Amino acid sequence: MIRKWLDNYQKHAFLASHRFLLVYAHIIAIIHGIGFLIQGTTRLSGPIKHALAQTEAWHGGLPALSVFSIALLAGLSVILLSALSLRLAFFEPKASHCILWLLIFISGGGFVYAWMTLAIAISLFVLKPRTQSRHSPLGRTLMLVLLFWLFASWLLGELFPPLMIRLSVPAFIMFDIIMPWLLIMLHRQGLKQTQP
Repeated sequence: MIRKWLDNYQKHAFLASHRFLLVYAHIIAIIHGIGFLIQGTTRLSGPIKHALAQTEAWHGGLPALSVFSIALLAGLSVILLSALSLRLAFFEPKASHCILWLLIFISGGGFVYAWMTLAIAISLFVLKPRTQSRHSPLGRTLMLVLLFWLFASWLLGELFPPLMIRLSVPAFIMFDIIMPWLLIMLHRQGLKQTQP
């Protein structure tokens, strides 16, 4: 699977970057699912649920919209639906998986997942790539930074929770809004340059 992605990235960075971001977004949704799963049969109230019981943590306890009132159901739903969606999206990111996207979001996949996958879908349908685009060193660097942040943020959150609470909003803007769009736009430039 990874070899196929690397080959695709070399041939068509625009679509490969979307696959990368979809995988990234689904990992975040699965983290939400695991958080709900760990809570077991705990009853959750209100439309906004927290995947982690510690709502004062730097990540705000991973808030998510969920129709389920039992954490276990939310967790199982998010994990199973994310696995199915990820399997489909990895090989065909342009396919319309609106129903799966909606089900994951309302099950408890989280707002970051919803935002990133919606942004990816909009960019795919608006930009409509027709030719191959080349990868850029900056694009590869951004992917590595996003992967590093995904894991390093949890470690920093455990070691320095007060600092990460203060940095949570700027970090969300930088790593979940600006960087994904920058990655998409970098490869859009590549797409433009390769068109006759």
